[in-house]
Amino acid sequence: MIDDRSALAKRFIDEYWSYYLQIENDVIDTFSYVEPDIRNFSTFSRKYKDLLSAIGSEVDVVGKSIAELVDTNDKKLADAHIAHWGFVVERFFPRISSAAVSMRGNIQLVPWKNWSNEIAKDKNKHTIYRLQSASSNPEWWKAYNKTKHRRRSLANPEDSNYERANLKNVISGLAGLFTLETILAEVIGRGSLPEKPQSKLFKLSDTE
Repeated sequence: MIDDRSALAKRFIDEYWSYYLQIENDVIDTFSYVEPDIRNFSTFSRKYKDLLSAIGSEVDVVGKSIAELVDTNDKKLADAHIAHWGFVVERFFPRISSAAVSMRGNIQLVPWKNWSNEIAKDKNKHTIYRLQSASSNPEWWKAYNKTKHRRRSLANPEDSNYERANLKNVISGLAGLFTLETILAEVIGRGSLPEKPQSKLFKLSDTE
């Protein structure tokens, strides 16, 4: 499945993990102004909007990368939506929806809770990927999309998603990205990875 693991591992460190750490450091910098405490989770700001945008975009990048490595026969994954690449990721790491992330300050997160996708046929017998019944995309992912496509409305000012760009969704989204980064490292093979800087915030309790 993977021809040159050492080259792949180096690219992971240089192009994926280093970028994750950069985003993580940007989030940590905000703690000088807003304490990472559940009492502050509803705090929203322009900075959180920018961070949520970066996190959501990278989640899509890493999710697709995992899927492309796991299923080399699916040529549509480069342009896949979250249900498609999510379905492939779940086959490799079926416990993703229950993976618990521990954060400093005794905060426990399950960033992919209640997330499960399936393959099906539409009314024209075309293959589609969708959420399973009673499943849903994470709230932080919905917030990322809502703030990206309709942060505010001039015509309907009461219709605002800006408040979704809050501390809770940023931390939860970052934990979701951290989970995918950990899965990607597993796909490559931990024995192939050089020693890398560790996350300053998170530990994935489900795998360590």
